[in-house]
Amino acid sequence: MVSRFTILLCFIARILTNSSHTIIGVISTPYYKTQTSDYNQAIVKASTVRWLEASGADSIVINPWSADINDILTKINGIVVGGDDENILNDKEFIKFILLIVGKIIRLFEEENIKIPILGINYGFQILHLIAAAENYREVFNLFNSSTNLIFNQDFIRMSKLFSFFENEDFIYLKNEKSTFHYHLYGISPEIYEKDLALKNYFKITSTSKDSNNNIFISSVESNKYPIYAVQFNPDDIVFSQNNKLNIVNSNGSIRISRALGNYFVQEAKSGNNNILLKKEFEKYNYIFQYETFPIKLSEDYYFIFKKS
Repeated sequence: MVSRFTILLCFIARILTNSSHTIIGVISTPYYKTQTSDYNQAIVKASTVRWLEASGADSIVINPWSADINDILTKINGIVVGGDDENILNDKEFIKFILLIVGKIIRLFEEENIKIPILGINYGFQILHLIAAAENYREVFNLFNSSTNLIFNQDFIRMSKLFSFFENEDFIYLKNEKSTFHYHLYGISPEIYEKDLALKNYFKITSTSKDSNNNIFISSVESNKYPIYAVQFNPDDIVFSQNNKLNIVNSNGSIRISRALGNYFVQEAKSGNNNILLKKEFEKYNYIFQYETFPIKLSEDYYFIFKKS
């Protein structure tokens, strides 16, 4: 029989949970039926949302047609920029939208000391580079739908925030095993940083990887000044993707690494001093209710789909 004390503890925990939400704004990407989009539909991978939930965060979706960005940024604790469709790299309107958000977050950080961490995943990694360099650097790498290991930049990894939740065994595993999943046609080589000093001053490279032809590309970076992080791989897919056609290595080590990255980013978001979204505002801001908001199968995986009203 459950004691009254246990019931009281559960009640208190429920109150604390409901009064302190960590809200991550996940930017949806246009749904490209062809190479262009009419911006009437946008999608978010269910695996990204579930990955954040597993680390204790809730999600609201920020659609590319959202007009109330200033208001949204007062309600959230972090931003995820993702995307698995290379069409977004040529979508000037979408990139302009991301640039607007990143610019506002940087101004909040510099002028009001409000920290809203940003994490770029997969093509979000390249979009953040495009914004930092004002140049669309990209090269073709032969690593689409496959897993590989990480090569760490020893000069920076000890100072890295993104990898600060990792144990020594995690670094060993990442170095020796194919533990990160990649789903991209394009990447950025380290040589670009030597050519573009603005980019080098903006980001520090924390890890690289090799494709099947032994060509080296950048796997992870973090900003030298702002709470901006980016990974070329997909930590969210390791556990939560339902696409059986993906060549994901979901070993215990890969799962542990995926969780450490998610836990760091959510804790970084939680440590900010931004306002919290009120419960009565959930519906207004495309809040994804755990166990209540269900994704739809699209192609081989599950997505939350949003239509422009």
